[in-house]
Amino acid sequence: MTSYLEDVESLFLSAVRKGLSLRVSDLEIVRDWDRRRVPIDVVSRGILYGIQRFLAQAEPDAPVPASLKYYRTAVEKEFQTWERAAARGLAMTSAVPQTARKAGPDVPLTERARNILLQRISDATGTTRDVYAEALNHYDAAMKSTPLADLLFQVEDMVVAGLGRNLGDERLAAIAAASAGQAAAAAARGVGPRALRDLERNLFRKAVAAELGFSSFLDEVLDRPGRK
Repeated sequence: MTSYLEDVESLFLSAVRKGLSLRVSDLEIVRDWDRRRVPIDVVSRGILYGIQRFLAQAEPDAPVPASLKYYRTAVEKEFQTWERAAARGLAMTSAVPQTARKAGPDVPLTERARNILLQRISDATGTTRDVYAEALNHYDAAMKSTPLADLLFQVEDMVVAGLGRNLGDERLAAIAAASAGQAAAAAARGVGPRALRDLERNLFRKAVAAELGFSSFLDEVLDRPGRK
């Protein structure tokens, strides 16, 4: 069984293709996360979001930062989101903080998610209505067998994919090619395979959503502003 430090080191080095181990200056950051019980998958999402933010803001040829210190802010923001979601009954992992267990959900998110889908079906017409109806059917069928966090992401993906069909095969192929090109450029700047898979998928979904003017189902369920 690997230690928390080894797990963080492994995921970081697979996301940022530089070095063979964490820097000495990064070790205290990992120890702090371990003491505060920051889940590994929260650290992973924070690092991936940090990479995406860097690629969007930095000079085109700037190499991806190889120090974990750069990604600390993104991880902390992701942890805050996770704590808030856990306190409302949406455990993004099995490791729910003691404070979250005591707080309990202030809103039944399973019901909230279903009501949002019903409202979108009511507001939509034509093929858009069909997409949301299909998503609701999947939600109802999988609700008892799938963790809520996973199910919400599945529904989000279904809606984006379903509405994306309205763009046509040619436009979708162009978006996919552009996303693959951006991912290849990111690889040349030091992004590792773990982050590249997630990056290309997110680039594609973001581009499709932007063309459709799609409002995030997941963000609405969690009552948070859309992630830039």
